[in-house]
Amino acid sequence: MRNGFAYIGLSKPRYKRFEGLALDQKLKDADSEPWCGIQIIDLAKGTCAEWFRIDGAVKELFDVAVITGHACPMSIGPSAPEIIKFVTHAA
Repeated sequence: MRNGFAYIGLSKPRYKRFEGLALDQKLKDADSEPWCGIQIIDLAKGTCAEWFRIDGAVKELFDVAVITGHACPMSIGPSAPEIIKFVTHAA
């Protein structure tokens, strides 16, 4: 939580491992599909203020963090060529 907002990570279900949960029926009743992404919830209003969806190979999020002081953070995969320029360590 930060400044009255909750940051919620959403993951797609692991159908081979977890099937028949109440969530499956709730999604079906709402004519909705599970998706991976982040929702930002306005706690005062109880509504979704913003969201973004992550498609492709990513199916699960394990953590969500607010990074202050950065206007445009990015994510770089461990096998991306750019990683060598962005990951540093003290000698």
